Amino acid sequence: MTTDDELEARRQQYRDVHETLLSDDLVTALRLCIRTGNTPLRDLALKELRGYETDDELPQWRTFSIDGRLHIRWTGVGGGYMTTKTQEWPWLLLPDEWKELIPEQLPLRKPVEELIEYAKADDALQFSTSAMQVYTQEQNSKTSWGDPAIEKTFAILGAHEIRGRLGVLVTDLLEITDYLDNRISQEQGGKTGPAVDEPRTSNQVWTWIRQGVAVAGDLASLIGLALP
Repeated sequence: MTTDDELEARRQQYRDVHETLLSDDLVTALRLCIRTGNTPLRDLALKELRGYETDDELPQWRTFSIDGRLHIRWTGVGGGYMTTKTQEWPWLLLPDEWKELIPEQLPLRKPVEELIEYAKADDALQFSTSAMQVYTQEQNSKTSWGDPAIEKTFAILGAHEIRGRLGVLVTDLLEITDYLDNRISQEQGGKTGPAVDEPRTSNQVWTWIRQGVAVAGDLASLIGLALP
């Protein structure tokens, strides 16, 4: 059985996260999420701050379509001079065997602080996977001396797109923490009044939280209080 003091303390923690997000301080808000005791929310915050491992399930804002973002940088000799040319390369033009190695949906695993710096600098995020590097080597092995060679195969995610993805994370966290705050308030009031609508968010965080509740089956699990 949870006490009113415990409920109020937990409610204040969710309010702190909410207010910090509204102050445009995502990093601090994520650090506050760690303190809530809500395991799914804590796990999300740690992954966002540290970056995602290769075997971690990624939220939707952490994946993006490579089509329209795949680029190849060529180097060759033209008119007696070494020239370099970068061009967008449609994913659909890749050979079928390479589509399996370079999937259409790519992960974005970097720590959130790095993404924020890219967004602030209005700088594009440019990165290459190991499969892209192998593709570069194999294509170059088929060229003759003097032919243009691939210097690099890489994907680009623009700063405005990074800002948009960070905005999705902020909006989802605002909706979730607001719901949890209101849900605790309802519990404090003896479950009187209208039911609190669940977040209309499409991200996996709310799914993870709901799964935790399904296992434990009580409010304590939902809001992050220790079970009796």
